Amino acid sequence: MGKHLDDLRLTLDDSPIEHQVETLDATRARRESASPDDRDQAWFRFAETIDDLLATGDYDWAHDTLDGIRTTVLRSRRVTAAQERAVANVEDSRRGRRYEGYRGRGR
Repeated sequence: MGKHLDDLRLTLDDSPIEHQVETLDATRARRESASPDDRDQAWFRFAETIDDLLATGDYDWAHDTLDGIRTTVLRSRRVTAAQERAVANVEDSRRGRRYEGYRGRGR
């Protein structure tokens, strides 16, 4: 019916899970392997921008957010305005600009 505890112990180890940031060389190799038609698309350039942010190492604190947005963009092949705002907010927070929130949007 399900797995026994002993079965799980054989397949799982006790090593900690660490996120891996793709190296710049690996990012370039993946970009070059993409079809030329995809590289001209706005969604692909947006995903490259996220890759560049992650490759710098300055945005490790936002890795989960940026990687999630990147994965969604690559899967759906489109970029929403909310995704663009989220990445812009992450970039701006690194530059010291304070996020203003939703004040004034309803007016």
